[in-house]
Amino acid sequence: MWRLTKNILWGHPFYLIFFVTSKCNARCKMCFNWRNIDEANSRKELSLEEIDKITLSLSNLQQLTMSGGEPFLRKELPEICSLFTRNSKVPWITIPTNGLLPDVIENNLRRILRENPQTHFRLSVSMSGVEDASSEIFQVRDSFKAQQETMAVLKTFLTSYSNLSVDVGIVYSKFNENVICELLDYINENYPFANPMLAVVRGDSREKIAKEIDLDKLKEVFEYQRHFTKKAKNHPYARLINPIQDMVHELVLDALGAKRSPVKCLAGKKLMVLSDDGELFPCEMLKKSFGNLRDYDYNIKEVLALGSTKEILAAIKSSRCFCSWECALYNNIVFSNKYRFKSLLNLIR
Repeated sequence: MWRLTKNILWGHPFYLIFFVTSKCNARCKMCFNWRNIDEANSRKELSLEEIDKITLSLSNLQQLTMSGGEPFLRKELPEICSLFTRNSKVPWITIPTNGLLPDVIENNLRRILRENPQTHFRLSVSMSGVEDASSEIFQVRDSFKAQQETMAVLKTFLTSYSNLSVDVGIVYSKFNENVICELLDYINENYPFANPMLAVVRGDSREKIAKEIDLDKLKEVFEYQRHFTKKAKNHPYARLINPIQDMVHELVLDALGAKRSPVKCLAGKKLMVLSDDGELFPCEMLKKSFGNLRDYDYNIKEVLALGSTKEILAAIKSSRCFCSWECALYNNIVFSNKYRFKSLLNLIR
């Protein structure tokens, strides 16, 4: 708890999302990162040596998310995790995966968990529907079968590794808004150890129709999840984090419906995004790069001190920038006095 408190007060950044690769074995219809994925073979990924230098410039980092593409297509993923745990001392690492490579996930995750026993890892397996609905959205044959195999592997790992928790990531889009409750029921019945984490389609989706969602249906799904889906206590701070999910849903509806947010955005200050080729961004939604770390000796602090970086941050503040991106909203809640108080009340109840 002291580490968390210290990082809340002084972490800069507190939360880093690192796209370890743009390579992906799916072509999801609602994907916001599809342009980089389609050009993955021409992108120059940061090497292990470069990542090592970056981790040395990071301190007080509380949360790291290894994103993609498909993170498990990055062969050096175990080594990358170890660099962050050794050099940046990050206590929490999340790895979202499409779950289509159960054997690769099993072999690499076992190594990651064994080599980093002091770090808590959260695996979030993406699901968008049951059976054929999944294959249609991921555009991969038998994707649901592969995801079931991955979940079976993770279930066995939970009995052996205390530093692992498992969630199911669900992207709500036009393509699955009528089957989400069915999927929630399936997860609740078959994977009670995993929390279903709903995120709404965002950004420049591969197929534009993905974003034509019905907000009334979305509100109904949020209510359904709140009342009929159990929240697994599968994280060291589950009592603190689980109630925040409901607060995030309220803010998502505000952003999409009322076009506002009652909480200040701290993207670029407490939350940052690092691309596979070294570009540092304030978030996934704004395509205004702070700079490429390759041009600044891989030192994040040097990039954050740039005048151009301060101008971008000032623009975010003055425009009262907001969006429905859940990762940013979770981060903003942690640093909001209003919502932090509500979270602490839930913790002591």
